[in-house]
Amino acid sequence: MRALFAFGVAAAFIGCSGSSSSRQLVLIHTNDEHSHVLGYGPEFDDFPPSQATGSGAIRGGAARRATVFASERARAKAAGADSLTVSAGDWTMDTLIEVANPVTAPDLRVLKLLNYDVVTLGNHEFDYGPGTLATMISAAIAAGGVPPIVSSNIHFPSTPTAGTTALRALYDPSGGDGGKAIHKSWVITTPNGLKVGFVGIIGQDAAFKAPAKSPITFSLASCCGESIAPAVMAQIFDDLKPTVAALHRDQKVDVVVLLSHSGVNTANLDASEDLQIARNVPGIDVIVSGHTHDLFPAMVVMNPVTQRPVLIQQAGAFGQYVGRIQLSVDGNKNVTFNAADQALIAVDDKIAGGNTAIDDLVTGTVAALEQGPAIKLSPTVSISFLEYTLTQAELGSLAAPLMHDPAHVGSLYFRPLGKLGFDVPGGIRYKESQGQILVADSFLWAAENMATLKKPTDVGIFAQGELREGLQMGKTGTLAFADVFRVTPLGGSPITGTPGYPLCRYGLLLAEIKGALDLTTANLAQQSPSNSDFFVLAAGMKFEFDLSRKPFDPGGNPLDPNNGRVTKISIAHDHAGGVYETYDQVIYDASHLAADGKTPDPFFGSANALKPYTAVMSLYVGLLSSVGGVKLKNPDTGAVLGSPTDGILHRDDGSEIKEWEALAGYIKSQSAANGGVVPARYNPAVSTTARRAICVGASCPQ
Repeated sequence: MRALFAFGVAAAFIGCSGSSSSRQLVLIHTNDEHSHVLGYGPEFDDFPPSQATGSGAIRGGAARRATVFASERARAKAAGADSLTVSAGDWTMDTLIEVANPVTAPDLRVLKLLNYDVVTLGNHEFDYGPGTLATMISAAIAAGGVPPIVSSNIHFPSTPTAGTTALRALYDPSGGDGGKAIHKSWVITTPNGLKVGFVGIIGQDAAFKAPAKSPITFSLASCCGESIAPAVMAQIFDDLKPTVAALHRDQKVDVVVLLSHSGVNTANLDASEDLQIARNVPGIDVIVSGHTHDLFPAMVVMNPVTQRPVLIQQAGAFGQYVGRIQLSVDGNKNVTFNAADQALIAVDDKIAGGNTAIDDLVTGTVAALEQGPAIKLSPTVSISFLEYTLTQAELGSLAAPLMHDPAHVGSLYFRPLGKLGFDVPGGIRYKESQGQILVADSFLWAAENMATLKKPTDVGIFAQGELREGLQMGKTGTLAFADVFRVTPLGGSPITGTPGYPLCRYGLLLAEIKGALDLTTANLAQQSPSNSDFFVLAAGMKFEFDLSRKPFDPGGNPLDPNNGRVTKISIAHDHAGGVYETYDQVIYDASHLAADGKTPDPFFGSANALKPYTAVMSLYVGLLSSVGGVKLKNPDTGAVLGSPTDGILHRDDGSEIKEWEALAGYIKSQSAANGGVVPARYNPAVSTTARRAICVGASCPQ
């Protein structure tokens, strides 16, 4: 249906080029690059950087993107068109390169080297907080400059903090101050005289998923919180309308382009934030979409107020594709599109790289992470970030740190943790994956290996939205640290300011755990790409659910076994050294009957529903749980915590356990116990049935 609609509307504009004074513009675009400056499949196979071409197994890579950009710019010029290169946000976070951003800003420097003309912010630019984002931008300016950044719906707090003050100092609310890095809007005049106005936003879903941005907000409706989508979308429209109108009225622009970190919903197009914006904000001509990581070919919709077409396109993620949008503007400022000229171009190792400046920046960043004295062990002894984090992951003690090989750049960045004889899939929307199970298992293993904890940990909880990648065996099967890091790379600690979300340990009531699992079943039923991020699985626990039952009603009785789709929960009594497959304790059964076999037994009565369990999860899930109203508790005392950060797990030396450290340590230990190979229980060809989330009944998705 979407393809037919898009073709039908686009076809109406083919050949309608307007007057003889028509001018052509090509927008070359990417989104959600996420620090993927190396290609992957895995990254281990793409280092050191090479100009050699291959089979296409390695996808992405900034040097190959440079080659595609050069080709597309030359193609546009040959056709008599001007070209501009743009990004729809989330250019950082996801690979080890991100760790260098607060100091040397490699991600922004790569955008500058690739000659992006305008970019916008995504939610992950705020993973380290507003202050670190300001530091990152300032570092890139000092190293050679940044592309203009547009952010049209950012709102600074009335009571400033150090971080927001630093970021606000970089912000230009007028849209005309070239001395600032971030602008409410931006105008570029191309060589053929086209005036192109740019606006940029972070959408409702993206803003909600950026807890570390606080106290900065984006289009926050005064009546409601960030999670109330209709109210936030209405505020986004209100934030954009005057800015777009001013570009047309005051700047006399010919074209308005929205760089939108909002996205599309391929399962329900009408629910897409970008389609809603196209239909509710007059004056926008093109929406370069981001955030949802979709490979979304050009779709043209009509704005009902202006009766003008708006083209929307998104180019996947991770630099695997480059988008091309070609348009014509006639003398009356009518914008038209030719469906045949829009494209999504694959970037892989069939394309030669060979951008020396980018290759040098990548190699230098890898070397700095391995060799740079970033962390002090004593007043006189410092070690690098990679020496520190790998020592913690593999040894759990800094008594004898692992050291880099000065003759071999990449010795720690690509340190082998084991061998893979199969690919481990990452997140699969609405479904359990071996990648998600692997990470959940690593969390529980990390907590179990802390001898200082007063009581056992029952479950490890992991949300699919934190699962950024799977694991690929690649050419050699070597599983390197850089590729493990990409699985759970996000966030930072608001306490220490260090990269990576730390693990936390909380007390939760069984009723609260059931509520979280019921949310997972809602994700399955609604088939929403956004909700899929909140699909949670647990290590040490499995559950059954029936989609034919009514969803959980938060306003109903949480102790009612008929309230919600979850029908049974079981836990493993003995975790057996990291293998969480024996679920020998049923702790909830909605269908349990009394001794007469007829009447419901209050199996989930108040005594059982209010029983506390100890769970380990990331701080990100803890923060979102707290925002959602869950009372996170001290697992030892049962007292409600003042803040989710009070549950952070610390080693004996006071350091936090990061998500990737738990995963790397678990993979290393499990591989070492299995002849150096990752165990087959994480092989999807072996583990083909759900082991943690089990659908029962007639309404199970195929």
